[in-house]
Amino acid sequence: SLGVVLEEPAKPVRTAKATVTFGARSTALTAKAKATLLSLARKTKATATGGVVIGYVQKDGIRANNTTLSKQRALAIVRFLKAHGVKAPMTTRGNGALTAKTTGRMAAIRVNYRG
Repeated sequence: SLGVVLEEPAKPVRTAKATVTFGARSTALTAKAKATLLSLARKTKATATGGVVIGYVQKDGIRANNTTLSKQRALAIVRFLKAHGVKAPMTTRGNGALTAKTTGRMAAIRVNYRG
């Protein structure tokens, strides 16, 4: 006789994206940023498979601090997501300053999850 194993089909991987902003020269999450991140964590935490957070600063910032500040912003977001149940590995990157035409006090977040 042959054994048969029935498995539930794997759920497709989806990507949830968000952008949050920061105050000038700050890594502190604003109330609006926390609300955005909390929503993202609730949506993805149970099935998150990984993610990327990229921090940015304004072009007119102090050049020597741009990479450090942008990386610290990304790390602040990952700490928040981890504290709210996202257990998947998260990569952080500080990309420094954006172009003069773009508001750079921000971070872009992407979390992959099964859904």
